[in-house]
Amino acid sequence: MEHSARKHRLLSHLPSIHIGGYMWLLAALLVLLIIAPLLSSFTVFTLRLSALLSLFVLLAGIFAVSRSRIAVYTLSILALCAVVLELLHHFGMNDWSAITANFFALFFLTGLFIIVEYDVFSDRQVTLETLAGACCGYILMAAIFASIYSILLQYNPEGLSLWEGTTFKSSDIIFQGEKYGVLGYFSITTLTTLGYGDIFPNSQATRSTAAIEAIFGQLYLAVIVARLVGMYITSRSVVQPAADR
Repeated sequence: MEHSARKHRLLSHLPSIHIGGYMWLLAALLVLLIIAPLLSSFTVFTLRLSALLSLFVLLAGIFAVSRSRIAVYTLSILALCAVVLELLHHFGMNDWSAITANFFALFFLTGLFIIVEYDVFSDRQVTLETLAGACCGYILMAAIFASIYSILLQYNPEGLSLWEGTTFKSSDIIFQGEKYGVLGYFSITTLTTLGYGDIFPNSQATRSTAAIEAIFGQLYLAVIVARLVGMYITSRSVVQPAADR
């Protein structure tokens, strides 16, 4: 009996792990980032498996903002338009349907990013959901710029140049077909200012976009770390006096 009471007191001091919307969104983004490119050559009923996996990000994003009816309706409409237009392009429509689909995907990702960051900066305590939201925001930023690069390449296929040892052409990644994930890879290496040099901007539009992304990537980390540290210090300063009473 005493052992059970001690165990109960110990568990009561441990933080409870609640898998909320941003945890699921982070999992979906990591799957899209890591696993989807490995499956880009596989198809299900003529649809690429990597494209089907991207649906999980749309669903997880809508689920993450499910507490707001307006946000759910807005993101659902944007996601539905993007999916329908992408299917039309897949089944024989002209390239304008793919371009429009990319715009709707860009609006969806941007709206989701704004909502996530609003939640992160509105929190008063650092929780697992707060950390997941901060990580989601960073990956979403890379996805937003990947969509922008895709749109720019549709207007100028030579906007990105490849290292001479690369086994595919820049035109192969315009619609991210079997080369799905290449633009995401380029966006992440730019966001983190890593820059291996195997893919580099080759037009004024892509150079300016890459420069903006690199700046935003560094500013985001600086601001979000400062915010999380400030939230943690504030929460500790509130809890400590209460514990001393």
